[in-house]
Amino acid sequence: MAMTRTELTLAVAAVAALAALASAVIAGTVALMNEAKRRRDARHAEELKELRAWTAQVFQHLFELQHETEWITWHALHHPQTVDRKMISAYEAAVHAAFPKLLGAMAVVAAVDEELFTSLKQQADALYDLEGRVALAAISIPEDEALARLASMNGPARGFYEALPERLAHAMREAKVQPQT
Repeated sequence: MAMTRTELTLAVAAVAALAALASAVIAGTVALMNEAKRRRDARHAEELKELRAWTAQVFQHLFELQHETEWITWHALHHPQTVDRKMISAYEAAVHAAFPKLLGAMAVVAAVDEELFTSLKQQADALYDLEGRVALAAISIPEDEALARLASMNGPARGFYEALPERLAHAMREAKVQPQT
């Protein structure tokens, strides 16, 4: 059976309409997939930015602790007569204020990037150990040798000052957020 010209025109129009519809569905699907990827990438970038901000806070608090530790040990080494109860109390107050902030910032990092947290924890543990030795020497003053023990820790405290910027740069490079699918 032969098709009339009108039937042929309708058939061609129907095929063209189906092709246009399929093309629109495919284009829409691709656009939705691209938009979803763009949003995932944007969310990932924002999460990474947030992780780096918390990592920077960890280092801010590490630097605060390092400074307090180096400051009191520097005085013990170079200006021992100024290491008195008032200075020791100020040291203890500053350290006591900084540690909870450090631990809070580290908890946020741990929730996002366990590997980075482990690296940061090593830094914090080493500084915590040094600070503990500094604090024990400081509260032992005026006991014999306490001031000398305190002064002897100025080098390790200064070592943190020299190492922390490089460790900060490394942490920022290593910070990662698992992309969500």
